Amino acid sequence: MTGFAESHVEEAALEWLSGLGYAIAHGPDISPDGSTPERVSYDQVLLVTRLQGALERINPHLPKPMPGLIHMLEAEKVVEVAG
Repeated sequence: MTGFAESHVEEAALEWLSGLGYAIAHGPDISPDGSTPERVSYDQVLLVTRLQGALERINPHLPKPMPGLIHMLEAEKVVEVAG
């Protein structure tokens, strides 16, 4: 019996998602010092721009920009830090 590693599952999932039209964003590329940074620091776990884009694709009838989304996400961050 051959070994089964986490990387096998990850590679299969990435291949499947790629077939569905999803793109892969490599961590080092989107890091604060990467070639296409999407966050200011590593403390910023939620990528607001990606979330907002996904919500707009899923719900095209929502107003743009979605009122309160950034405020709600910032409030969540404050609760997380305070907790």
